[in-house]
Amino acid sequence: MEDTLHIGLCGWNGSQGAYFSAFDCIEIQSTFYDPPSVRVASRWRNAAPSDFQFCIKAWQLITHTAASPTYRRLRTPIPAGDRDAVGSFRQTEQVRAAWQRTLGFVSDEDLVTLYRCARALIAPSSYEGFGLPPLEAMALGTPVIAARASSLPEVGGDAAVYVAPDDDAALAVEIRRVLDDDAHHAALRAAALAQSRRFSWDDTARATLAAFDDAMTLAHTEATK
Repeated sequence: MEDTLHIGLCGWNGSQGAYFSAFDCIEIQSTFYDPPSVRVASRWRNAAPSDFQFCIKAWQLITHTAASPTYRRLRTPIPAGDRDAVGSFRQTEQVRAAWQRTLGFVSDEDLVTLYRCARALIAPSSYEGFGLPPLEAMALGTPVIAARASSLPEVGGDAAVYVAPDDDAALAVEIRRVLDDDAHHAALRAAALAQSRRFSWDDTARATLAAFDDAMTLAHTEATK
């Protein structure tokens, strides 16, 4: 697979129609380092060509050291003891926490929009109790790339793409493939919708009730021995 360099600007430069004709990607933000709302981003996504790509600026705690002038506009100053632990994509607790704050909590309505607008859901977890987010994504036609671990293969079946949970290189390859290969993306989307139909809350409720009945029967049998 060939590497592709995409060139775009930080924000719209003039009309969106003219921008779409000149570039194939854009970095979006609402204000300095703040992403736009899900509804605004969804409106932009719907207006753009299908192969147009949107990027979100990573928070400065991820990218910039504390000496950067960007911190003058940070709403909550970082503690003095954390100044040497932020920026430059460091593998620190502070930077990992900054990644988690990219979006924060979203409502159910916005979550549906995020799933529908996403090119893929990435689920590289080494452990999952069930794996509801991948199933939610597949139910909305979003391809899933997941770790071959825990319950994820049971949820994704043959519809998801799997990598070893500690294989970053393989994960990068599969992310790039689903971004660049429209035919691959379309096949995963169709498979995801089909796989999601194998699950329902009614079936879950019946199976749970049956398990309770079996447990109560077994307990009664043991008690009367």
